[in-house]
Amino acid sequence: MITKTLKYKLTILWSILIIFLLLIPTSEITKPKIIIPYFDKIIHFGIFSIWGIIFQLENKTKHRIPPTIILGAGFAISTELMQKYLTTTRTFDYLDILADLTGIILSVIVFEIYWRINKKMQIK
Repeated sequence: MITKTLKYKLTILWSILIIFLLLIPTSEITKPKIIIPYFDKIIHFGIFSIWGIIFQLENKTKHRIPPTIILGAGFAISTELMQKYLTTTRTFDYLDILADLTGIILSVIVFEIYWRINKKMQIK
């Protein structure tokens, strides 16, 4: 069990960072001078895209797509539930989950393209 946990050390570290960032009280976040519509959704999309890439890099098995999507979706929903129940300044938002899942799915697509190109280059 410890060996499997160490196998995913970057995923675990990135997950801890995500949880930390998503649970910071909103009063401690500096307001940007330029207002970008849906900026928080862009952040969710980005951090979960990175999570998906890291997870797939550490999961060197043939069947990495279903675990990435299933675990990523569970993690995304969990972070929203944490925001709802563990903080007073954050809320549960279905659009955040949608942004998270979109980031995870994009990471799967990008990684699959990378995997296939890399595989073809090794064959030549």
